Amino acid sequence: MKITFLVRNLSKKFSATTMVLLRHAYQLQKKGHSVTIIIPADRGDCIKKETFFKQPNFLYKFRKILNLTRGGKVQLKCFWMEVNDFNLPIIEVPDLNEKHIPDGDIIIAGSVWMLDAVNSYSSRKGKKFYLIQGYDLYSEINKKRYKFPIKKIAVSTYLKNRIEEVIGKTEIEVVNNGVDIEFFNADGRKYNIPPARICMVYYYKAPYEVKAVSDGVKVFEMAKKEISEIKLIMFGTKKGKDIPLDTEFYISPSRKKISDIYRSCDIFVSPSKEEACQLPPMEAMACGCAVVATNVGGIPDYTIGGKTALVSSPGDLKGILENLLFLLKNPEKFIEIAKSGNQYIKNFSWEKVNLKLEKILFSS
Repeated sequence: MKITFLVRNLSKKFSATTMVLLRHAYQLQKKGHSVTIIIPADRGDCIKKETFFKQPNFLYKFRKILNLTRGGKVQLKCFWMEVNDFNLPIIEVPDLNEKHIPDGDIIIAGSVWMLDAVNSYSSRKGKKFYLIQGYDLYSEINKKRYKFPIKKIAVSTYLKNRIEEVIGKTEIEVVNNGVDIEFFNADGRKYNIPPARICMVYYYKAPYEVKAVSDGVKVFEMAKKEISEIKLIMFGTKKGKDIPLDTEFYISPSRKKISDIYRSCDIFVSPSKEEACQLPPMEAMACGCAVVATNVGGIPDYTIGGKTALVSSPGDLKGILENLLFLLKNPEKFIEIAKSGNQYIKNFSWEKVNLKLEKILFSS
């Protein structure tokens, strides 16, 4: 089968959204399919006639012109994929005009604004899909885009349900994100008994109503008043002023370093209030951490509350604190949750979740 992925961007910095698309593409290529990644140089709503200075912004318009001067198709490379044999063709085209898109059997859009272009394509481009990685029904134009005859796949049941609250019951398939269990693993890890190292991701300037980093910090500080020996370990692109002074903080660690950080920690806390299918709890479980999380995004899909992770409602600081203290005070249950989670998350390897995607693509 000839499969085309439309991806918004590819930069030198890691992007979880891009990685999910590239990883699915990689898995499909390994199975013998002919896969091409297409990235539009202007990064925006490309089929509308726009003046030079209108959105998308000037930088991307300049990039589009530069792309045209180089022949209209530019080969790009991804340097941060976690697999050694990643060699997919990644082609930057001036825009998403149909003339730049290869004929094929299947075409998958990775951003909601791409649906305008995909909806206009002839059947020569293949059956049409949209892989939804985030809630994007904040505008009327996006609600209209969801009515296009394009098959939709959400990365979690939570996201599917939230979408259906707005557009009504519809046929949306669910394919969770995956985790690389070879890259993120518990090999050689050692636990502190009782557990002492608490890990969280720091999202610099992330909206409080989404990542709720401050909730996680508050919970840790409350737990530390009761158990003074615990230590907070965090990583992110930048360290904010709201981080406790004695936090062990890593700025922009490599993916390899992140896996080492997980393995050095005992408990991973995910206090988010809104998610699609968050990757860090999956990675932490794969590296042997016991997970304390809120019941949003992919958590209801890839955990079993009370068995493979301890789960509470979003925004419930008391519930998060109780779960964290339970693990800190009960080493045997902590080890049980950590090991059960580590085994269970293997059901969500990229190989297994991609198999589900493949079945949807070829049965539709």
